[in-house]
Amino acid sequence: MRTREEPHVFPLIVTSAVASAVPSRLPRQKWAKRPGGGSGAYADVRDTRGGTMGKVKQQGDVIDVILQQHNLIRSLFQEVASASGNERASKFKQLAQLLEVHEDAEEQVVHPMTKRIASEVADARIEEENQAKKVLAQLKSMGPDADGFGELFEKLHQAVDAHATHEEKEEFPRLRDRCDESDLRDMADKFQQVQALKGGQMRR
Repeated sequence: MRTREEPHVFPLIVTSAVASAVPSRLPRQKWAKRPGGGSGAYADVRDTRGGTMGKVKQQGDVIDVILQQHNLIRSLFQEVASASGNERASKFKQLAQLLEVHEDAEEQVVHPMTKRIASEVADARIEEENQAKKVLAQLKSMGPDADGFGELFEKLHQAVDAHATHEEKEEFPRLRDRCDESDLRDMADKFQQVQALKGGQMRR
């Protein structure tokens, strides 16, 4: 029988996303609801250059952390699409950096565990990430002011959103079902550590 543990507080590593993009509370998926409820904990949201951007209410396992970042990513896609000039370039840089640290942490921490449970699901998610990385690299190379950026950016938007949805519907329910809560909490800690390291590398 699984035992309920008190939520830990993890710093959510993101990249200069504006505080208004952070929801005060994320809607919970039906499959993500845990027995026993629990109100979670408040954690500082920090960008990779330091400084607290605000507080979000988060539960303390890796799936909750990822769901929060999915929300941030979706918000930033909308902000890039609606911005122009220097603001668009700045927000695209934030989005690109967040996507890079997010996917790197998933590939190192989350997908290996999924592969032990459902290898075909993990392989499909990794392939989606590899395709998205190629498009992101093209966008970074051409820059937000280049002809064709908008069309290619929308292609990335659709691919990333579909990828996140696949994770939420196909991967995370399996992890919830097969992993102990203590394991998911440990994965959250490792996920944050990978992102902190990646963020430090990107600042240099």
